[in-house]
Amino acid sequence: MSSKAAGGIREARVIVFLETSACLRHAIRFESGGRKVHGVRTDMISSFIGSCKENPEILLATSETVIKEARGKISLAVNKTVKEVFPKNYFSLRRIAVQKCQRRLDLLLNNIETVSVSNPPFREVDDFYQNLLKNRDKRLYDIENSKERKGLLPSKNDITILAEAVKLQRDLQKPVVFVSDDMDFHYFSEDIERIFHFKVLAVKGLPVGSNIEEFLKAL
Repeated sequence: MSSKAAGGIREARVIVFLETSACLRHAIRFESGGRKVHGVRTDMISSFIGSCKENPEILLATSETVIKEARGKISLAVNKTVKEVFPKNYFSLRRIAVQKCQRRLDLLLNNIETVSVSNPPFREVDDFYQNLLKNRDKRLYDIENSKERKGLLPSKNDITILAEAVKLQRDLQKPVVFVSDDMDFHYFSEDIERIFHFKVLAVKGLPVGSNIEEFLKAL
């Protein structure tokens, strides 16, 4: 565990680990011509992050892998959003939209804890997905179709990030909540909790406001 993270983590009762897609979902918010470009899930993750910051029992955290991936993906994600929402103004809007969303992402990442764990169990997490593939789990095929990707398994980065969360929970022996907007994780939330012993929450199902207290009691 990095020395930077150790103090805050020792004091917190619950660690909320933000995965790449959750960070990007929070960051992609901008306006043009009076039209706001963000959806319900952006509002939900932003409200959840705000509620967590106000609660002294919760520490918001992420990993260096997430930070690198989020910063590498933000421009492409924003460009895709602009093209979908403003196809006629894509070339005139994309630069300012990327700049605004990059600032939101940097503000988030600079104000949450960055944890560094040693020897995350990459092989163990890879075996978890390989077993799903071996059993021809229908969810893998649903995800492949939804994402329109070639291949049934998540990326190496995804496996690394989940392995980092696994190691974090084992090192700390505290509740870890893994927040994601990625089907490669939240489609398997019950399996991950059963095998790796921490919760995976989809952005669309996050508790907000006063519901945070009930959420904490249930951990």
